[in-house]
Amino acid sequence: MNNLERRIERLEETLGMKPGPRDIIVTNVNFLDGDESPCEVEFLPGLYALAYGGPLTSEEIQKLREEYRGGLSHG
Repeated sequence: MNNLERRIERLEETLGMKPGPRDIIVTNVNFLDGDESPCEVEFLPGLYALAYGGPLTSEEIQKLREEYRGGLSHG
């Protein structure tokens, strides 16, 4: 990586253009405090997803619904 690439990468990180690592936690505990946000969503009745490092996309929410629709016995 040359000097220009490093400078561009640092600038992207500073401006928030380069997403960092993300964690998505699925729980049956309601932390929503009554209001959903892009980072805290009830994706199925009684199941909540909490995202750290960026908001959940509609595609991610749909994938969670498909994955957990049959129950939590996936493994």
